[in-house]
Amino acid sequence: MARRKSALPNSTETWFKFVELRINVFCKALDLLNVSDDIINHEDKISKALNPKLLTVCRTLELMIGIPVWDAKNRPVTDNDIKLPSSDTRPDFTCCYYDTNGEFNGLYELKLHIECKRIGNSKSSWNLNMNYINEGINRFDSPEHEYGKYVQDGIMIGYIISSTKSDIQKNKSTFTRKNWKIEF
Repeated sequence: MARRKSALPNSTETWFKFVELRINVFCKALDLLNVSDDIINHEDKISKALNPKLLTVCRTLELMIGIPVWDAKNRPVTDNDIKLPSSDTRPDFTCCYYDTNGEFNGLYELKLHIECKRIGNSKSSWNLNMNYINEGINRFDSPEHEYGKYVQDGIMIGYIISSTKSDIQKNKSTFTRKNWKIEF
């Protein structure tokens, strides 16, 4: 992802391991998730249903640090951040990495934000795939949300609603931006 600032911890390798472990946790939790018909049209309810699965996976892996927090405000880390609109936003999930050698608060607590959107073919006029980009991916770099502030990584999850994994894979360029990678 493109970033205005980069503040990877002193041990970049440790940060990458942190991110990879969280990707693994989310993949395992998504495998456990069973989306019922009554919540399939509500991404917030799907994310809420994913939360207990994440806790189960973290417990199974004995992961005690950086457990994903659901629906937490993007809290300000500096006095200047208090005035920014991004301090009132809520990514779907947040995992925190603490670098005790960080220069100031924003570098001490690095946040890995995870944003979730429904993707696939919609029966209504709502374009799920464009929403994934405009209301999902773009939130990592937009001044209004700044989900990617201070870090170079973020995670987007696409809840496949009315399509297949292979259809999404065929059209994966629809869901990517420069410096982004897509994984299935």
